[in-house]
Amino acid sequence: MMDEQGDRIGVVIFKDDLPHFDGCFSLHKSYIISNAVVKNRNLSYFSAHPHFEMVFRKNTIVKEAPTPIADDNLNFNFMDFKDIDINVHAKDSIDVCGILIKVKQSKIITSFKGSKKDVREITIVDKDYCSITINLWEDMAQHEGGELQNILHENPIILISNVTPKKYLGETQLQTTSASILQLNPTNHRANYLRKWFAKRPEVLSVHEEAMRWKINSAREITLQELIHKKDSLSKDTKYFFKGIVEKVENKSSIWYDSCKNCMASVVKSEETITCPKCHKEDTESIPRYRLILTITQGEYSASMTLFEEVACVYIGCPINEYLKSIEQGENKSKYYRALSLQSSSEFYFLIAPKNNLSYSNGQLKAVADAIQRIQPTIEEEKDMPETSKEGAKKNEPIEEVRKKKELLEVEENHSEEDVLKRKGRIIKKTKRFEPEIIKKKRVATSKANSKKNEPIEVEENDSEEYVPKKTGRTRKKISIVESSDDEDTLEDLKMKSKNKKGHNIKNEREKE
Repeated sequence: MMDEQGDRIGVVIFKDDLPHFDGCFSLHKSYIISNAVVKNRNLSYFSAHPHFEMVFRKNTIVKEAPTPIADDNLNFNFMDFKDIDINVHAKDSIDVCGILIKVKQSKIITSFKGSKKDVREITIVDKDYCSITINLWEDMAQHEGGELQNILHENPIILISNVTPKKYLGETQLQTTSASILQLNPTNHRANYLRKWFAKRPEVLSVHEEAMRWKINSAREITLQELIHKKDSLSKDTKYFFKGIVEKVENKSSIWYDSCKNCMASVVKSEETITCPKCHKEDTESIPRYRLILTITQGEYSASMTLFEEVACVYIGCPINEYLKSIEQGENKSKYYRALSLQSSSEFYFLIAPKNNLSYSNGQLKAVADAIQRIQPTIEEEKDMPETSKEGAKKNEPIEEVRKKKELLEVEENHSEEDVLKRKGRIIKKTKRFEPEIIKKKRVATSKANSKKNEPIEVEENDSEEYVPKKTGRTRKKISIVESSDDEDTLEDLKMKSKNKKGHNIKNEREKE
């Protein structure tokens, strides 16, 4: 229950007093309560208040209030998903708000004490693309969880209060408690911000991709060789990811199956009935579901990876219903079916949990991928690459290196050799040294103004050339140096050539006259 200040407290009604309050309360209604007992909370049970709880007795009077308390008054202890720490918040309750992206079927588990409980997993994502799994227990698994499954396609905003973190299969998950409250599409500030943020996303599939990227970045990288030969040393509570190349799709013509809507097991269809072998039910309702099996290689090692649900959606590029619609006119006319072949030779990261469906057969790893991330261009993308980039892709070079090579090739096509050398870092500064009487490999230009004196002049064209000063310390003017294949000439030789050139020019002018 919540008061006008937004503070929450748990209410306890013992078994003998339950008939007295049967049908007395309704959700989101406000009440005036008197003669209740407030005492210290029982640490064996979870309570909404950190210190106290309220106990209703037979003499407790409950009346509906004429003026209801607004839900907006409720105080929340919201946490960003990435900031949830199992070591810090294990004994505290927190509140979370996110976008619903996944709902699993409910199942029954047996506790350590032998009692059976209903549980259902849901997954929500926040504005940072960080996803987290929440386990709904008991009545919330059946009632609220069943409603969430029916509206999953709408991706509603979910707010759950008084949940506690727990480590399971290497990832942090949240557990509902007896004090947890689930609100669907709330109107508080945090929910409104998420709603606007999600409306700008191009499609739900991109949210799944970014959420998987975040999961992989939070896991530990390992090689396929270590997964096969050092499997006994792997931590059961740690998630790992490895890099591999897609060799082929093993079930290209049957990447989906009809599953039971209740347990997701494969059903058996006949002309009259649909039977689920796991639920032992006839006339059960079935839905299509992805089951994609890939052969992955890393060097000389290989693995068989199975992709279900949203992981297969990310690989194929569409939900199962859209894929089935695309192959109605024939598989070869479906762009998604053709893309299965184009994905071959692409490189991916695969996220797995050693405790979750991990097996070995004839030295080959068989596992279910919890997430994938593509890191290698497809065949269609390679067609647009220059030859050097394609060669880099074949050598499994990172895509960043391939892009650098492509940029460098464009520079080589559009720029001079000197610019290319500078970009490659191979340009060498040339230093010319002058001697007092002999100039090596130098050609000096002459000026018309000084042609009568037949004296060479110094022309300054490029200030970027570097020179070695004369040993005497006297300052010399910079002159342009032009390399020549002629032999070394003395200063007298240069003057003679200049004189001959002048006489030749005068002779030509007289002939013209």
